[in-house]
Amino acid sequence: MKPPEFIVAPEKLEGRGPVIIKGRERLHMVQAKRLGPGSLVRLVDGLGKLLNARIKKITPDMVLLERHGTVYSIDDLVPVRLILSVIKGERMDMAVAKLSEMGIKEIQPVITQRTVMRMNVNRLRKKHERWQALSLHSLKQCRGVKATKIMETTTLDSVLPCCQGFSTRIFLYEEDADNGQALSSLINGDRNTFPLAIVVGPEGGFSPEEKELFTRHGFKPAGLGPRILRSETAAIYGASVACEAFRNQESP
Repeated sequence: MKPPEFIVAPEKLEGRGPVIIKGRERLHMVQAKRLGPGSLVRLVDGLGKLLNARIKKITPDMVLLERHGTVYSIDDLVPVRLILSVIKGERMDMAVAKLSEMGIKEIQPVITQRTVMRMNVNRLRKKHERWQALSLHSLKQCRGVKATKIMETTTLDSVLPCCQGFSTRIFLYEEDADNGQALSSLINGDRNTFPLAIVVGPEGGFSPEEKELFTRHGFKPAGLGPRILRSETAAIYGASVACEAFRNQESP
């Protein structure tokens, strides 16, 4: 069985001495995983650093671990920016968690003309903190090393000019499903696809004005088939296609 993974602050991995774990991760280590002295674990900081360690001692308020080997730097993210119209309720949380498990490099929440969710600055800040925490927590589920970065929520028109450096820019547009290219063929047809930017709209789709905006900024329309998908489903579906294409290009 592979060693379980735990999240630590970046400074915990610095230096050469023992690592001390307290709080929630200690509870997870001792109570949920029922680990004891001698157990091997993986420690990651969410920024791309990994350290293997062994539990040396457990006390009522901490776990003391000894280092095994050196700290590794690993970037296991897929070079994709998923630009997603903010979804109402827990569906946005679910989308962030699943996209983070897949290892998408960045998630950019945006407000579009038909976005149902409208929040003030304070609520947006709290949402951003929650989404980044979900992204970090997802590392333990998927045994990842580097966490997906959740960008601050902004407007669609302010994001698109920032994507000029991406090799491929795509927006999912259901009205072009019959005439436009499928996402899979648009990605798999070019070995220089990455880095890739994909935009997923709200339940009501993009407006004609937004479609023109995409065209001006070099985004191509793509479809996911004949069915109309919910926003979070389209995001996960599109990200899955992108991840598969990227890993196929990495294979010898």
